[in-house]
Amino acid sequence: MAIKKGKKEVKKETGLCLTNRKNDNFGEWYYELVVGGEMISYTDISDCYVVEPWAMEVWNIMKVSREFMWQEGHTVFATESEAGEEILEVLELYRRIYEEYLAVPVIKGKKSELEKFAGGLYTTSVEAFIPNTGRGVQGATSHCLGQNFAKIFHIVFEDENRELAT
Repeated sequence: MAIKKGKKEVKKETGLCLTNRKNDNFGEWYYELVVGGEMISYTDISDCYVVEPWAMEVWNIMKVSREFMWQEGHTVFATESEAGEEILEVLELYRRIYEEYLAVPVIKGKKSELEKFAGGLYTTSVEAFIPNTGRGVQGATSHCLGQNFAKIFHIVFEDENRELAT
């Protein structure tokens, strides 16, 4: 099958390898990549092509990889001590993920009053040290919100005696 690229006719070949090297001839390498990967199709109109759906999917994947992503969970407890136990348990899970799976040493701790989550009672975090800068970077946090938000949104629950509690 022949396709037109501008005014020159190019034979479309299928295969898994690229004949040009990216560092040697970027333009030809990129052309082979997008045509061979069926990301674009040329039309009979000079210098006109169709961007195929797969090409957009690749772009979407690239955009997502540049986004700030986080994991978030919310729990509710009858007492502050139960909430505190959960916060420390989750903080330990964060530490284990960083140190045991990612091999990044972290320090667990409690944020100062100025650094805590606004509206919360306290915030805990794991922080990693950046040797090149001499600074730390926050890796993960857990917040104890107390009853502040529950009161604002009028949240109640049924206790063990089947009575409504706040």
